[in-house]
Amino acid sequence: MGNVRDSISIIVFLRGSETMHKWTRNILGTVAIAVALVAMTLFSGCSGKKGKVSGKVKVGDKPVKFGTVAFLNASDSSKTPGAGTITKEGTYTIETPLEPGKYIITVSCPKPVEGPKGSGFNPASKGDKGMKDKVGKQEKEMEKDKEWQAANYVEIPADYSNPDKKKIVKEVASGDNTIDITIKE
Repeated sequence: MGNVRDSISIIVFLRGSETMHKWTRNILGTVAIAVALVAMTLFSGCSGKKGKVSGKVKVGDKPVKFGTVAFLNASDSSKTPGAGTITKEGTYTIETPLEPGKYIITVSCPKPVEGPKGSGFNPASKGDKGMKDKVGKQEKEMEKDKEWQAANYVEIPADYSNPDKKKIVKEVASGDNTIDITIKE
């Protein structure tokens, strides 16, 4: 942190000196600002590089095609957790880079809800055909999604979505990490 303060002090000195030629002061001031920005960028990450995490999720040999994967720091719950959505291909990516260390991993795949078709709510029921068509199209898409989820649902034992059970604990290193998750049936 001292290097950043020194860089800022140089900036203040260069900007405030009346004995320097104006153009020299501007050029040196710009260079000093650039150096300070580079120093702040380098020293702000003193705790080490973070890890990027991605992988596949399976229950037995069946890929999980929707749901969520969460990474919770095992030793310090105040550290930022990471989460990612499981794709239709059975893969996930944690969007927030993680500090290196051990993480408790949870996996959840919500059971599709059976219910009546359509919402029964149509704000355009009093005439606006464009709105009525739009709502109808959205309801059809939601129905298709529910059908797809019902056909591709893979049950995950409840213990795997509870971080207190610590069913899956993995190490995240700096850089790229591929952490495939296989849950026993």
